Amino acid sequence: MPIDSRFPLLTPPKSPVISRKNLEDYLEKRRRENELGSHFQIVATISTFEDRDILLKKLISQGFKLEAEYGNLYSFETTIPNQDGEGERNVPYFMFYDPVKGVHLFFTRARKTDDMPDTILSFIKSTRDISNLWIPPSLMHEITQKLEEKFGDAFQMSYFTAIRNANTHIRAERRPAFDRTIQYTGLDAKQSLRELEYLYGVYPKIIEVQIGATSGFRVDGEGIMTVRQASTASTIPVFETLDMIIERALPIADAVLSSRYEMKRIGSIEKWIQHPFLIEMPSGIRRTIERNFLAEVSSDDWQFMPILPHIDEEAPYLFGRFIDGLKSSSFDVEITEKKVRVYPIDKMDIGTALRFCQFINLSEDIHSKVGIVSEESKT
Repeated sequence: MPIDSRFPLLTPPKSPVISRKNLEDYLEKRRRENELGSHFQIVATISTFEDRDILLKKLISQGFKLEAEYGNLYSFETTIPNQDGEGERNVPYFMFYDPVKGVHLFFTRARKTDDMPDTILSFIKSTRDISNLWIPPSLMHEITQKLEEKFGDAFQMSYFTAIRNANTHIRAERRPAFDRTIQYTGLDAKQSLRELEYLYGVYPKIIEVQIGATSGFRVDGEGIMTVRQASTASTIPVFETLDMIIERALPIADAVLSSRYEMKRIGSIEKWIQHPFLIEMPSGIRRTIERNFLAEVSSDDWQFMPILPHIDEEAPYLFGRFIDGLKSSSFDVEITEKKVRVYPIDKMDIGTALRFCQFINLSEDIHSKVGIVSEESKT
């Protein structure tokens, strides 16, 4: 099939199966040839589709046109209305399946604010069995530390958004009882982030990174990477950072997928059994369950609707069923002081589960961790 010349990324290496190394070498070659433009976006996703054909059919059913296929690399195009209301514009993407790590990477030169929300981001948010790889602030903090360890003074930052949850036991020298959100722009952003982490107990949620004069990129908590000055910026640190994110995200996904809903025979009776996954909160749940937790989890930002939740002053503080307003999947939750057990109903949707884990991390305990529950079930 012909490839749109406005999107030169869609002329991949000639190979029936493309490895990540092939793809990285190709992108780096195109960068040196000044063909990547001023920026491009990378969105890493994980899915539980039985095979890739199902994912392709889902994309096509939501308006994406398959332009070309090269083994495990696919090019798509979709259209959205122009902002002035007159006519439409094309938004191209290509999708790469990494057979080693088991993730799908979407690449595009589309604009993150104007083009992506109504195209690929809308697809990921509303489609079951697929999720972006969200990045908790603790991992973002770890990424900045590892980049500094590897690149030393060549690693700099020009922007960050940092947050603090007062319920989390991160040391803060100034007024630790307050939640905080801090945005900072400046060539000394790396040094300022370290100072604000110490003074105000914040962790980064969005970072903009510069590695010497060779690489500049932005990473946000939704797992979207924006490569800045793509024509002159090396893609190597970008993929190294992406691997950090994937390596941390896959064990979380494995724990979520360890939960199950199955029929078992108990004596002469067959019953549906729910096996949960676990979210551990070292700092504990906020006690204002009704006023804070339920109000926030059902807000427009998260859209998890509680169904007749049972609230108690003693543990478990809350037990109830929640419906994901974005993906129409449901699950049961039991909250004790430092643990959240999430019980699937039918098949646990990966996107719903990871977004609920993100909610607990950002709203309750920034150090929360997702794990496997062994030998525990509910009928």
